[in-house]
Parts: sequence; structure tokens; C-alpha cells
Amino acid sequence: MNRIRYRAGVHYSNSYLLINNEHEDPVYKGNGYNEYGVSVGFGLPLVDNRSLINLSFEYNKIKPGGINMIDEQYFRFTVNYTFNEMWF
Repeated sequence: MNRIRYRAGVHYSNSYLLINNEHEDPVYKGNGYNEYGVSVGFGLPLVDNRSLINLSFEYNKIKPGGINMIDEQYFRFTVNYTFNEMWF
């Protein structure tokens, strides 16, 4: 258990995109979105202790600034392989 590499992260981003609608109600005018996310993962070492199989799980939420935009939530599961070898 002490050879496993544990990872965790949090992110936030503010959209540079600004939706400009021609609507008389100010709630509908000039809205962007914010994105929030949390991720956890770990790297499982292989027999040679150099290469890893990495597993991660991420949750993201895209929250729009206006009521006329779509609210998104999604989960992402990732598996990858890190191959390390002595070349010289």
C-alpha cells in the first residue's frame, strides 16, 4: 500500500465566453459559465517498480450564468499506462 501513488485535485475556471442575447429581460443578456471539478486517482506500480497503471475519477460541473443556458454535470473515469525504462 505504501508504494501506491495517490493523487487528488480541485479546479475552477471562469469562462472567457460571453453569450450576448438580444432579449429585453436583463437576466438573459451577457452570460458566461463557471466550471468546477474534483478528481481523485492513484498509480499502481508494476513488478519492475518503474512503470505504473494510473486510475483516476473526475467529477465536473458546468454552471451557466443565465437561466437560458444548459447546466452540465459529468463523470470521467480514466485508465492509462506509464512506461518507464532505462535507455542508457
